[in-house]
Amino acid sequence: MDTVNKILENLLLVDDSILSVAMVDMNGHTVSSKSKYHINNGFVSNQRNDDYGVWLRATFAMIGQCAKTFGKVDTFVSFHQKVKLIVIPRSEMNALFVLIVPRSTSLEYIISKISKLVISYKDQKDWINNYKESDILQDKSWLR
Repeated sequence: MDTVNKILENLLLVDDSILSVAMVDMNGHTVSSKSKYHINNGFVSNQRNDDYGVWLRATFAMIGQCAKTFGKVDTFVSFHQKVKLIVIPRSEMNALFVLIVPRSTSLEYIISKISKLVISYKDQKDWINNYKESDILQDKSWLR
């Protein structure tokens, strides 16, 4: 869990426009979430049966049905009155990363920065389990 929390903390540092992040496993459970600026993360509740991760997992499965026609899902986004919800599937981690950003945020910009971060570490075999705090802290190239 410390590894996941550290990854989420570092994702929050990628850009000021990222208000909140969460990691959802492929069973639909929210593993962990982090927010900044004391923003309430409405994505996660304290009640396990109210966890929105199940709905995100189901949405990912539904969208994935179009893969034969359109290719695999790289990202999916929902637009809400106040924010955008960005979901980035990461198969190498068997997880969905959920970012909450203001509606004015450039999706391509944020997604490219997140992808750079993940790609830089996925070459290391089983990097999430062998993660060392110094790995990300020494590589500042992906920070704002």
